[in-house]
Amino acid sequence: MGTGTSGIAAIAMVLGNLGAQIGVLSFPTTNVDLRSVVVTGGGHVVICNHYNGEQFVVDVSVPTAPQLVATIDPPFGDQWYEAEFTTDFGGRMFTGHRFGGLNMLDVSIPTTPTIAASAATIYHYRGMRYRNVGGQGVLYYNEHNWGLAAFSVGPQSLTQVFTDFNNANSDANGMALVGNYLYSAGKPFNRPTTRELKVYDVSNPTTPILVNTVVSPGDPVTAGHCQLRETPFGDGMFAARNDDGLDWIDLSVPTAPVVVPLLTGNAALRCWGSYPVPGTAEVYVYGSLGIGAGAVGWLVSCVAAPGALLPQSGAFSPFIIRDMASDANGRIYLVGFSDNTPSRVPQLWVF
Repeated sequence: MGTGTSGIAAIAMVLGNLGAQIGVLSFPTTNVDLRSVVVTGGGHVVICNHYNGEQFVVDVSVPTAPQLVATIDPPFGDQWYEAEFTTDFGGRMFTGHRFGGLNMLDVSIPTTPTIAASAATIYHYRGMRYRNVGGQGVLYYNEHNWGLAAFSVGPQSLTQVFTDFNNANSDANGMALVGNYLYSAGKPFNRPTTRELKVYDVSNPTTPILVNTVVSPGDPVTAGHCQLRETPFGDGMFAARNDDGLDWIDLSVPTAPVVVPLLTGNAALRCWGSYPVPGTAEVYVYGSLGIGAGAVGWLVSCVAAPGALLPQSGAFSPFIIRDMASDANGRIYLVGFSDNTPSRVPQLWVF
């Protein structure tokens, strides 16, 4: 599958690698838009509702019969996409919200999630990564219009220790952490149709140092929020860019990434995201084809090579996927909509 949309025809193959769907859970159809799914351990996943930032805790210990067991709906404001989870401190989950700040949830007891700490922020779409270095927890966060921020994390605390105001991006919304380098994608203030990829050295976790800025080819940017997902094999990662297509970012030289467009986006072809399956040589790339009620979902299992996307199998999907996750047992969890019709149903699928 090379540059351009013609390669989308390869998606119409029979999808075998994902396995059989064994469980499904439907949610109310009013004011529910599932945007992220995070495996938190103990046989549970947590799913966010875009509309109001509500978090749904689902027991998936019996994968054929997932059950909603708890919700937490503080005044967060809507959450757009990503959440981060760590087993540190017994289990903490981080969520970012437009106007609602940055929040850390205590999910050590999945059925009774609580707010462990919050921090005021300006505005957020997506983009956060957590790491623990030498017992020090640090959360990196894309602050819309303000730049990269870093927070020191304790069991009940989020303390801002760094902000890079000088290199702020408008709509900075994609972030990945590979070794001691942090990658952040966004649009500069004065060039709204350009995408930049900033490279930070985070060898000193609380003092990131900007070492390079790479302008992505394949622009102008239209409406895509960028999702960066680290790939567990090879030297690179995917950047799913919604209406702007799909990129492969070659990290053979970590401080000098090379951005290679793989699929050219347009109004009809959307790349919602990608998910590298741990312990395998597979990456699932997913999106939708078409506009409005006529849209259909697509899903491709693939591996990446420099300058190419190598599909293993793919299929048009009856559901529109918004996010994916997997657990240590090899189960894969997808959230999204049953279809893109006016009567669509928000659902969790277990494979």
